[in-house]
Amino acid sequence: MPNPRRLQMEMKDLHKGVPNVEGITFDEADMTHVKATILPTEPPFNKAKFEVEITYPDKFPFEAPKVKFVTPIYHPNVNEKGTEICLNMINAEHWKPATRTRQSTLIVLPSTSNFLEHAKKHKARR
Repeated sequence: MPNPRRLQMEMKDLHKGVPNVEGITFDEADMTHVKATILPTEPPFNKAKFEVEITYPDKFPFEAPKVKFVTPIYHPNVNEKGTEICLNMINAEHWKPATRTRQSTLIVLPSTSNFLEHAKKHKARR
């Protein structure tokens, strides 16, 4: 089972440090499964609501949590099904125990700037 103190710290971080997220729910007896609702404020996602699930493995923080969209999304950091997040930060080979769930969640929040940055990199490679 993951370290209970670390999980409590992660829950506090998620509640106070992630913008546009509401409805973070988890069972006090089992904090390894967390659900959150993301309400983006920037177009093109500002009229949508996205459900996200975070599952902490038994070896957390030495293994990355599994973060996935329950609500499918078209996003450059999400697979073609629109559910699995494809980022090195939460990839098993690149995960660092010091990484906080809040950091990995902020990266996948739907944001226009994410698309603009991706477009700039693509244009520069031409």
